[in-house]
Amino acid sequence: MGAFDKFDDSFNMLIGISNTDIDLFDNPFISINVYELTETWYPKLSDKIKIKKCTYQDKIKFMSKTTASYYPNSLCFEDKSQIHLHHNWFDETFENIFLSIDACNQKTYGKKCAELSEIEEFLSSNIFYFFN
Repeated sequence: MGAFDKFDDSFNMLIGISNTDIDLFDNPFISINVYELTETWYPKLSDKIKIKKCTYQDKIKFMSKTTASYYPNSLCFEDKSQIHLHHNWFDETFENIFLSIDACNQKTYGKKCAELSEIEEFLSSNIFYFFN
């Protein structure tokens, strides 16, 4: 795989959960984060690549109107032009990103988190999806 330029509207994906009652940005169970993997192999939270709640218009760019209704609680990239993929693991330099669903950790997030047993129950009783 060689270098890619900035992504545009032809690159589409979403990540979400079947539970429509949960706010994916503010809940005591999880956090969905975008990390940049630096050239020194260190993951860091991205300060430039943001995710947002997908709108209906976001979804119908790459799926049918009927299919879009199956993903009501999903997140999309805010500005795809901020995403850069450059080379691969075997090259001397690269730039890459990854998405992570992290369990709530009060030390990390500075907010009240559910008990570990509640987080585990939440993770085991909800369906997460990735659509590309």
